[in-house]
Amino acid sequence: MWSVSWASLSQGTIKVYDQMVTYGVPMPGDVHSDFAPIRTNTPFAQSFVPILTEVGFVELTLRYMLYLEPPLSETLYLNLREGSVTGPILGSTPRLTFTYESRDQTFEEVFVQDFIFPAAVGVEPGRNYFVEVVHVSGSDDLMRVAILSPVYAGQPTYYLPGELVMTGKPFRLWDMWFREGILIPEPGSGALMVLGSALLMWHFGCRRIRQPRATTISVKGS
Repeated sequence: MWSVSWASLSQGTIKVYDQMVTYGVPMPGDVHSDFAPIRTNTPFAQSFVPILTEVGFVELTLRYMLYLEPPLSETLYLNLREGSVTGPILGSTPRLTFTYESRDQTFEEVFVQDFIFPAAVGVEPGRNYFVEVVHVSGSDDLMRVAILSPVYAGQPTYYLPGELVMTGKPFRLWDMWFREGILIPEPGSGALMVLGSALLMWHFGCRRIRQPRATTISVKGS
């Protein structure tokens, strides 16, 4: 089921989540998760079945591999494909370049990254689609994508309608950590004031209608 997040992606925009993995953000040392390089696992994708009719953004959990020596960079983008990992491309996000800069950190950095389509991509609810992570440049595998797998065989998948694809092969019960949905404009303060005023007027109008009227009975003397 899709849900609404009121946390703004940017000022004036909110996210409506459609499909998502039912697991918290993976971290290093988590026995259920791993972080896979993109370049050596191409084609690298996750299948999903939407409920909404559009896809405006995809969230992935990425991890900097900080044991590498700076300066390093890697450029990535996402394709939304229909039907299979090699199916028609319905839309692509802009390319994002991630650069490792020297910093004082004890652990490798993990973060959730938004990939936003220039325009919402139309999809058909109930059909199978694939989010493909595409490596453009950077030969040192600076960035890795979080994937989830059961600790024991037979445990349920983390996203039942889909599965992970690495090197073009499906991995049953494995999933890429992802969330997808649409972006909608956040109502402005003026619109909210108008809506609030309308609701108050409707509320008081209903109360006035429900309020019983006093009835005067006149009795004529005999």
